[in-house]
Amino acid sequence: MANKYGPFSVTLDLSPASPDFSGVLTQNTVNGVATFKDIAANMSGTFDLTATSTNIIPALTSLTLQPAVISLLELSVTPNPVSTNFDFTVNVTLRDQINRRWWKPSQIEASGNGLSGLLSQTTQSGSIIFTLRFKESGNQTLTFTSEGTSNSTYVLVLQNTLKITSITPTVSLT
Repeated sequence: MANKYGPFSVTLDLSPASPDFSGVLTQNTVNGVATFKDIAANMSGTFDLTATSTNIIPALTSLTLQPAVISLLELSVTPNPVSTNFDFTVNVTLRDQINRRWWKPSQIEASGNGLSGLLSQTTQSGSIIFTLRFKESGNQTLTFTSEGTSNSTYVLVLQNTLKITSITPTVSLT
């Protein structure tokens, strides 16, 4: 739609219509190009996508949408290394096959040798923070699983020891 008389307002329409096709579906052209950045199509199947604008011939294309699946669990451990019997956090972010942040509620399970805390949580927005602790020291494997996809990381767990740095004598007179 490159035209020196623009800009034009371009609207996208999906057929068959679906409430799962959402976002900003109307954009103005800039140098003849309409860019749609915030469209979500949380569905699968074959659809016709039409771009329309006043006094312009509509453009039609057929597209097939694949169902989204969780394909990656990103893990971030803080602090690392950790100490036995002390809390540490793990931020788990779910991503789909094209690296978008997961949007549906999903159950996430944590596992590891000597691991304690809330080991099963449901994320509402694709990311959740686990507060956990290890009872045993050493290089521990920490695994998270959601909808058949898992990711593991190694965590160095140091033995928690009590170190006395000074002793103050107490004098008592009887």
